Amino acid sequence: MNRNSHAYHPIMVDSAADNRQHLGKGLAQGQTMIGGLDDLMRFQSEALRLRSYRQELLSANIAHADTPNYKVVDFDFATALQNAARSAAAASGSAAAPQLLYRMPSQASIDGNSVEMDAERAKFADNTLRYEAAMRYLSAQIKTMLAAIQS
Repeated sequence: MNRNSHAYHPIMVDSAADNRQHLGKGLAQGQTMIGGLDDLMRFQSEALRLRSYRQELLSANIAHADTPNYKVVDFDFATALQNAARSAAAASGSAAAPQLLYRMPSQASIDGNSVEMDAERAKFADNTLRYEAAMRYLSAQIKTMLAAIQS
């Protein structure tokens, strides 16, 4: 029997029987399923990006504890996160870097350095804890989505 003796018929696409039509239901016009997942993760990823940037600033403050005339810099995390959420909602991509602010020390030093080690260490530890919590939350979201996909 010849391999080519069987006639192969092309498969006709019947759009009425397409079982993939449900994927677009519930999404905004023009939005894909991947876009919806991306939007879901964008807030947490922006929060992690801001926490990471703040960690760099706080560690630089601690590193410059003995530098004369060094001024402590930080930013308002809540405001920066709101701006990031607004830019994510507008689909304009990643938000701009937050506005850096100088923190006023509670007690002036002779050399003009405004680093207060106890306060900086406390802020560093708090930011580290919040970064880890955000990572765990994002990891749990990813695991939940993977479990849903695999089932």
